[in-house]
This record gives sequence, structure tokens and C-alpha cells, in this order.
Amino acid sequence: KVKTLSKSREFLAQIQASNSAYIASKFSATIKKIYVSENDVVEKGALLISLDDSEIKANLNSLNEKKRALDIDLINSKKNLNRNKKLLKIEAISREAYDNSNVVYQNKLALFNGVADSIKQVKSQLQYLNIKAPFNGIVGSKSNDEGSLALAGKAILTLNSNDQKLIFSFVDNNKPIIQGQKVYINNSLVGEILRRYDDAKNSLLVAEVKPYKSLP
Repeated sequence: KVKTLSKSREFLAQIQASNSAYIASKFSATIKKIYVSENDVVEKGALLISLDDSEIKANLNSLNEKKRALDIDLINSKKNLNRNKKLLKIEAISREAYDNSNVVYQNKLALFNGVADSIKQVKSQLQYLNIKAPFNGIVGSKSNDEGSLALAGKAILTLNSNDQKLIFSFVDNNKPIIQGQKVYINNSLVGEILRRYDDAKNSLLVAEVKPYKSLP
């Protein structure tokens, strides 16, 4: 006779979100508004958190004022350089005097460009004050409230994707766990082995299962 022979092993698996993220600020700022609550379902790009922008805007205004002043100074030094260039051609000034005016212009140009770069950096910070969802998911735990200080890199809330994965640990013996093997719960087919991780912890390897549909 030709028959199909199957072997099975039992494991205790944990349901996890396929993708999880700690939502945090890139720099320290006061939390102005949190637009979501725990267990809220959000779409990618949805506004989650707004941070206070008063300090950054004040810094930006100060830099813009400094840039305007440097711009006037730069124009004057450029005019002086051009004038000295013409005078040098008719030998009305020395080469040293021309070189000095060129050094002054280059220094003022470097200062102007430095402030312009600082303005770009500060403007880029403004976009990080409105923190948006990086993917579709469900809001998990919330560790801060409105009015509190958000520290750079410290999670304000967590976000878990809607899709799931099953994770279980195993010992690699003469019954190997490999990609593509079918996975059952109470004799019902629910998915298959997606990948195995061979970086053992406590002498146990880890396998990830991709369910065919959402599990309760």
C-alpha cells in the first residue's frame, strides 16, 4: 500500500504582532497632545502625538534674524571685494589688501552658510514634533500623558500591527523544525513555519509561524 505518514510535535506558542514599534520623540519636548488611546485602531500616517513647538520656533526666529543681518554684511563685503578687484587691476591697491578683503568675504560667507544650515536643521525638527503612525496597527500601552516631558528615544506609546505571528521555542533533535511545515491548533490547520532562528537562547531555538488568518 502507498500511504501518507505524518509526525507531529506539540509546543506552547505565543501570539504576537508581526510588527511592533516604540513610538518616541527624536528629542526632548513637552507633550502637547496625544490623539489616541490604548487599543485604538489607527492607519499608517495618522497623527498620534503633537509636541510643543514654542522653543523650536523661537530658535528659528532668532536664526532667521541672524541670517538677515549676515546677509546684509555679506553683500557689503562682496561689494568691497569686487571694488578691490578692480583697483588691483589698475594697481591702485596692493595684492595683500585684496587678499585681506577676500579673506573677510570668505569668513562672512562661511558664517552665513553655517546659519543657513542651522535653519534647515531646525526646520527639519519641526516635522518631528508631529509624530505619525509608521504602519496600520493597534495602540498598545501609553507611558506618558499630555503636559509631561517626552525624553529623546524613550517610548511615549507602543504600536502593534494588525497581522499576527506565532512564536515557539524548541530543541533541535532528530525531529527537525524546518520552513514550510504545517502547524495545527486542536487538529485544525492554522498556518506554516515561516522561518527559524538559530541564535539559541537557553539551548532553545525559535521558530516563527505565519497564520493563514487572524487567531483569537
